[in-house]
Amino acid sequence: MFKVIIIAIIAFTIYRLCFIFFNRESIPSDASNKLFLFSRALLFGFNFDVVISCYIIAPFFICVSICQFSSKALARLYPFFKWYFIVLFSACMLICAADIPYYKQFGSHVSKEFCVWSDSPSFIVKLIFSNIAYWGYLVLFILLGVFIYKCISKIFLSIQIQKYSSNKFITIVVFLILSLFLLVGMRGRTGAKSPIRIGTAFFSEYLFFNQLGLNPCFVFINSVLEHKKKWDFLNVKYNETEISGINSNTSFEKIYSSDSLPKKYNVVVVLMESMAISKMGYYNCPHLTSRFDSIVGQGVFFNRFYSSGIHTFNGLFSTETGFPAIMDVHPLNTYNKKSFKGIAYWLKQNGYTNYFFTCHDAQFDNMEGFMKFNYFDRVYSQNDYPNEKVLSALGVPDHYLFEYALQKMDKHVKEKHTPFFSYILTSSDHGPWVIPADIPFKPNAEKDQDKATQYADWALGHFIEEAKKYDWFNNTLFVFVADHGLSIGYTYSMPLSFNHIPCVFYMPSQLKPDTISSLGGQIDVFPTLMNFLKIPFKNTSMGIDLMHEERPYMYFTADSKIGCIDNEYYYIHLLDEQKELLYRFENLDKHSYWEEYKAKADSMKNYSQEMIRKANYIIENKLY
Repeated sequence: MFKVIIIAIIAFTIYRLCFIFFNRESIPSDASNKLFLFSRALLFGFNFDVVISCYIIAPFFICVSICQFSSKALARLYPFFKWYFIVLFSACMLICAADIPYYKQFGSHVSKEFCVWSDSPSFIVKLIFSNIAYWGYLVLFILLGVFIYKCISKIFLSIQIQKYSSNKFITIVVFLILSLFLLVGMRGRTGAKSPIRIGTAFFSEYLFFNQLGLNPCFVFINSVLEHKKKWDFLNVKYNETEISGINSNTSFEKIYSSDSLPKKYNVVVVLMESMAISKMGYYNCPHLTSRFDSIVGQGVFFNRFYSSGIHTFNGLFSTETGFPAIMDVHPLNTYNKKSFKGIAYWLKQNGYTNYFFTCHDAQFDNMEGFMKFNYFDRVYSQNDYPNEKVLSALGVPDHYLFEYALQKMDKHVKEKHTPFFSYILTSSDHGPWVIPADIPFKPNAEKDQDKATQYADWALGHFIEEAKKYDWFNNTLFVFVADHGLSIGYTYSMPLSFNHIPCVFYMPSQLKPDTISSLGGQIDVFPTLMNFLKIPFKNTSMGIDLMHEERPYMYFTADSKIGCIDNEYYYIHLLDEQKELLYRFENLDKHSYWEEYKAKADSMKNYSQEMIRKANYIIENKLY
């Protein structure tokens, strides 16, 4: 039993050292006494590794203890348990290997949300194997798997099947001693109140060291087991008449009207893959967006704007419908048979034709199914483009997608003489980072990821320059908004850079350049856009018109985390860890003021949870 635990600890330790190496850029440079922080984190890591190992060992220990007086029964059990250990520990090593790139992307360990794309396995496999950066993690898994196999096989080969001592007293004593060790190992601590928890590892103000002390298998299993518990605030029962404050109206709707006639401008909404505001030089990051900056300088720029979630499907859903990300719910799949009265609905009611363009397979994330069920007349995807233009699992590059969309929009104007709405999702600023060779642009960044951002930025500028050549350009409103941001530095347990994104309304013929610093988010694109068009509509969403209204806070999620922000404070609720934090974010202050300003924290907590709960209530009861 102890040999198996030692092997598991060695394998987990190898993973943890690889985790440090591959995420070395996340090690806080301003941390003092790093040796102490590393030592403490590794000690916590050892405790969590022992917990996982002991839970796997427990069934084996119980069965062997029961069968100690029967050598025949033991002989039958050993081959089964040999493969039992090999399979389970190999699965643990797979989670560990996948955890390293997952942490690089999301700033947290793998959890239940890791399985969110399980309905598109072929697409994900292509995405992984087309990115050479992932191959090293696959090799790590294979090496750890071989190590586990060889060691477990050797242990079981060396076991001598003997009839156990007939001395019942010795048997009972040995059983009790080993049971005690196993029980303590499974609890992870000797404290009487509770076993080890995720929050136990949060011993410092530095996210990296807190995360280093966790075992990804423990985090993954905990997220599955605790899933229903952590969403308790969504299960609070409401009567329709008791809910107020969504749009200052208890009937869940606010009617927008105008004294002037509707402006039948064409509308183009570009959802930019991973275009975090940090890429524009915010948060002391490299400035990679010179072309996009030019667009921003000629439009109405919202610089305190946030994505609803951290996945593309969150951005697609929230921007179109005005509803936030409901924690870890996959809206395009979960709400695939719900028709929301968002941008596409109201524009279609006013004579528009709606188009959705994506670079890759439209079946991924059920994009095509959701869009067609939500008033889009035509979906263009990888199947519509020439095979030679498809460069990776992400389909065609951004600049070709824009050129293709421009041709379709021009064809629509010439043939139908009616306004159109085009919803365009880009993908090139996402791994695998592939930059087309046949373009008059060469990025100069050092990292492949930064080069891809520079290319995506160039493609945006190219799109506008080409669009200006069409007669309908001056009669078209362009909205540029990111699907989500990017984890930069991992300063906080919920990196603000992952949700802080740019949004710009661009129409030089009608909009003067301006910067609006009031709080806003993807949920506000719908009512802001509709009100700009002067089209009367009923707003049953959670959004407001950012050009004429303000909100006290902006709220957003990262799967199992809730964030809420105002002009000074950033509130974080880590539901898995059952931990609340409050930061002064302007200078990325790492001290949590949750205890000093608990009233402020409670206000932000109540606001964010109430808004998410109300949105969930409206959707579930079809009040939209």
